Amino acid sequence: MKHALPSDAEGPPTDAVPKRTLAIVEPRLGLGRGHYDELANAIVAGWGHSRGPISIRASSAAAPIVEAWGDSIATLDPLPASSWAAEARACAAAAANGSHVLVMTASGKHALALSAGTMTRNHLERIDLLFHWPLRRFADRALHRCSRSARRHARALATTEPIAEDLRRLGWRSVQRIDYPVIAPPPPQPTPFRHVLMAGALRFNKGLAVLAELVERWSIRGAEIPLLLQSSTKHAHRHGRREAPLLRRIEAAGYPHLEEQGGDLDRDRYLANFRGAITLAAYDPRTFAGQVSGVALDALLSGSPIVASEGTEPAELVREFGAGTVVPFGDVEAIDSALADLATRWDRFACRTRAAAGVLAARHHPSHFAAVLARSGRGVRSHARAADDPACGSRLPPVSPAP
Repeated sequence: MKHALPSDAEGPPTDAVPKRTLAIVEPRLGLGRGHYDELANAIVAGWGHSRGPISIRASSAAAPIVEAWGDSIATLDPLPASSWAAEARACAAAAANGSHVLVMTASGKHALALSAGTMTRNHLERIDLLFHWPLRRFADRALHRCSRSARRHARALATTEPIAEDLRRLGWRSVQRIDYPVIAPPPPQPTPFRHVLMAGALRFNKGLAVLAELVERWSIRGAEIPLLLQSSTKHAHRHGRREAPLLRRIEAAGYPHLEEQGGDLDRDRYLANFRGAITLAAYDPRTFAGQVSGVALDALLSGSPIVASEGTEPAELVREFGAGTVVPFGDVEAIDSALADLATRWDRFACRTRAAAGVLAARHHPSHFAAVLARSGRGVRSHARAADDPACGSRLPPVSPAP
């Protein structure tokens, strides 16, 4: 994984912003979870040299990443243990030293631990907690309700509006919706259709059962659509009990146009898979409603149209830009028809997706999130939407084609 920081990542000048240390608390950094590492990379890139030093509170596994950033940008202060209590203690120590603190993947446990400690109001006001997941479970909501001090004095940052609404309902006084920071790849260029892609971890809630049925259908029909999966049965030990049988079922179908790409890919190889691809995001809305999908963002930023399940965050992006098709969750026939339709009209949908990539790159530029952290106030957001480009033809309804 490459972690060099882009030269333009700092965004607008920050002369008016006083320098201070940013302490990022994230024990999962460097443990092979790609989107955690890329999020940290974007946050560090946005903060840059001019806003002040960065202290990374993570395990020793993060050392290669921090070293790649350079000592002049960030230093590693290893966490003694990987637990939410240890993270809360690291937050308290950093805030007491005058640092601004970001808990990069926060939960109700962090809020409870911060409230249960002896932190002063001034210290809590230096802490931002970044929440990535809607609060669907009773236990999660209960933890927040028991976190009075954090709710009163710390700031909650939410990656989607549904998460922000959950936090406000639970009594957080300071809630800010932010655009998930991303370092965009170079602008996508026109390219022919290459394959259907299922990117990222192959999990049950990402539509793996649907994929298995689709592959069997294609094999029986003698379809010739290339399909690339970023996993294989060789890596089934990383999956749960539901995933491994489905991966074996996919291989047993004997689909001749299937390619399995196992192992951890570096960022360049991972992004290269999106070029000329239709990305299949047949995700379960019970998990992916109101939750950012890093794969969907990477797909659109790379010029890859998406087939997305109704009721998920990827479906919202598809509808905003007309950059793909939305289908009912679990409807294999609708997915099959949508993939064939997008492949047939590839040039039109790819054109729309390239237009979307420019808007999303500006909207999710790391400098906006850095401005939120630095000023503890309003972030800069782009509300621009991709205009209809005459070269792409008129916008088509982003719904599954009629049978």
